[in-house]
Amino acid sequence: MQVGSKEISPLLNLLDQKKDNKSRTQTSLLQTPEPSPMYLTIQSLQQQVEEQKAQLKQINEQLQQEVAHRSKVEEALQKAQECLENKIQKRTLQLAQVNTQLRQEIRERKQSEALLRESQERFRVTFEQAAVGITHVGTEGHFLRVNSKLCDILGYTREEILRLTCQSITHPDDLDGELEYVRQMLVGEIEAYSLEKRYIRKDGKYIWTNLTVSLVHHTSGEPKYFIAVVEDISDRKGVESEIKHAQAEIQQLNETLEQSITKRTAQLEAANQELEAFSYSVSHDLRAPLRALHGFSGILNKRYGYQLSPKAKHYLERIEVNAKKMGCLIDDLLKFSRLNRQPLNKQWVDMMAIVREVFQELDEQQLKRQIEFEIANIPPCQADPALLHQVWINLISNALKYSSQRKIAQIKLGCKNVNHGLAYYIKDNGVGFDMRYSHKLFGVFQRLHTEEEFEGTGVGLANAQRIIHRHGGCIWAEAEVNQGATFYFTLEGGSAIDQQLEGAPNRSSAG
Repeated sequence: MQVGSKEISPLLNLLDQKKDNKSRTQTSLLQTPEPSPMYLTIQSLQQQVEEQKAQLKQINEQLQQEVAHRSKVEEALQKAQECLENKIQKRTLQLAQVNTQLRQEIRERKQSEALLRESQERFRVTFEQAAVGITHVGTEGHFLRVNSKLCDILGYTREEILRLTCQSITHPDDLDGELEYVRQMLVGEIEAYSLEKRYIRKDGKYIWTNLTVSLVHHTSGEPKYFIAVVEDISDRKGVESEIKHAQAEIQQLNETLEQSITKRTAQLEAANQELEAFSYSVSHDLRAPLRALHGFSGILNKRYGYQLSPKAKHYLERIEVNAKKMGCLIDDLLKFSRLNRQPLNKQWVDMMAIVREVFQELDEQQLKRQIEFEIANIPPCQADPALLHQVWINLISNALKYSSQRKIAQIKLGCKNVNHGLAYYIKDNGVGFDMRYSHKLFGVFQRLHTEEEFEGTGVGLANAQRIIHRHGGCIWAEAEVNQGATFYFTLEGGSAIDQQLEGAPNRSSAG
């Protein structure tokens, strides 16, 4: 039995009132000589009250113990509740984290699935729209999957090819070699192979292809299927066949050409021998009567000149002049004919030294002339010094000759870059020439001025051109009538300079 504190308080007050009443009663009884029935009743009640007080005290102690126990229980429950709430919060947090992870995994899985679908779609599009034939072939040779390009190459529909084997449409001569490659791949000796082979089309024609094959394995390592890439090379094979045919024709032409060259070489050797004989004849047979003509005309003029009329004396002088001119012409022709037979002795040449030496030689012949000779910085070059000396003699003597009518002759030498090439030049202020006739400039015996205007044989520039060509260079000129002329030449190599100087007027080059 449990009694609340509100129920105990009135009882205690009642007991105190009764106790006071009892005290007063005892006092009055002490004064009474004999206990009365009321006294006895009160005494009995007092005993009952004492007993009840003891019981109440015991009940109160029990209640206090129960309250203390209940407080402990409530405290334990409070701690248990707090612990439970902590566990619930922790578990809730864990569940939230797991939920977040699950959501992230779901998103990632969805993204992976989307990427996989996109990759599969790209693979499908690449497979189907590839510019080459692609197929998956089983390890026994059956076609498992083919693209449209392979169907076009072989001439079959997709359904027809899937009922065939690779061996059944391979040219018999190419089958054994490919099967050996397949065996090596299946046993792991090679990872892939590539070869040129022929397939048999549906229409029965053979078609050349370039085949590249690799092997796909199961996760266990066992062979799964082959991936083959088939490229149609029929056009290339046709071109190769044409090239082989053309090479055979070229070989035949080369053999014919070699025979022609041998024959032509023999003819040239014979012609050179004839030219040597002609040169000997010119040097000896023609010079002897020429010397006699010149000598006897001189004796005739010396001994009997006083007896001759002025007209006869003029004729005799003409004979001497033309004999001398004929001797010069023979010398020039001999030089011209010997140029190609003279070997080149290329070495580093000081161009400035050669130019100064040539001008000094020629300047001594230019008596009573005012000549302004200007030389710019001319770099050295690789050439035959003797032949290069002859080139400058021809060019400088031309400049001096055709500027002889000027009160002050102006001659300038130098070099300049012409489209990444180096060109030497000589410029004068002479009579120049009409560029319409520039094609005759370097021809033998070709002259743009009359003998009465300027003397000469018409061989000098032809000699210069031949020397420049032998050095692999080119020579050309620019001029205006009465405005002087400029001659250019290079020594670097005709082909590159020809391209760089494209469009230059009257350019004469080797080859």
